[in-house]
Amino acid sequence: MYPERDSRSRRQPLNMRGLFRRIHTPVQLLAVSYIKSDTASIFRNNGSNSLDFCFELSGSRQPGSVLFDSVPRSYLCPHVWVQQPGRLFQASPMPPRDTLVFSYHRSAEDFFRNCAIITDPNILNHSFVMTPHMTFLLNEIVVKMEQCTERGMADRLDILSLEFIIESVLNSRTDNPQTSDETNWNLLIDIASYIDSHLDTSFDLDKLCAHFSISRRSLFRYWKKHFNSTPAAYIARRRMQLACHLILNTDLKLFEIVEKCRYGSHAYFCAEFKKQNGLSPFEYRKKYGSG
Repeated sequence: MYPERDSRSRRQPLNMRGLFRRIHTPVQLLAVSYIKSDTASIFRNNGSNSLDFCFELSGSRQPGSVLFDSVPRSYLCPHVWVQQPGRLFQASPMPPRDTLVFSYHRSAEDFFRNCAIITDPNILNHSFVMTPHMTFLLNEIVVKMEQCTERGMADRLDILSLEFIIESVLNSRTDNPQTSDETNWNLLIDIASYIDSHLDTSFDLDKLCAHFSISRRSLFRYWKKHFNSTPAAYIARRRMQLACHLILNTDLKLFEIVEKCRYGSHAYFCAEFKKQNGLSPFEYRKKYGSG
């Protein structure tokens, strides 16, 4: 399932058939597509043999519409639907849109059912919370798409796509996004985005709360409610993810990464890195780096 070509969209489908894999993951991508556009388009699948996960990540606050075998369904972003092999499908996303599509061989359906990712006898069709971690995964997927011919990138795309799908299920919304507390959610997203863009600085949570006009108690309460974590834990996790990214994708020296990610000392960073990743920074770069 692919979107009809749009002259203003970006990143046409990446065909991953035939790309070398070093790791035998349970399911492998046939194709991945990421589209950003300010214009409307139509997704169609006239009973193809692929299993497609389509994520409508952003768009108008007005409901979009989906037809499954001519049966209409509405949705609000962010949303995921799954087009199963042999079923007729058409979706009309509302612009502006930000859409991600993973395509698998039809045989992958058994795997996703055994994992309880697809449980409905017909379709997977639900809204979800686009957490900061999912945003990080999306960014990694986009980067890896550009590097798909490099060693290990096809494997990483397989793994990242599966993690993204799992996160969408774990963060599914049972409430109605139109009636839930969107103000607090939007504020948390702004705070998380601010943190993500300032990982190379020291954070004072009291100053952070003052900057966003929210009490420390409310920040912790809302963060726990939506992310099931704490702001401090989020900062620590994002700094470690940034460190992993810099180790794999730059030639920065270790002391430069330690400084950039605001770790107190080289020894502390190495201990935390090995605790979380099972390898030292040097071993991690040697094993997974593209160089």
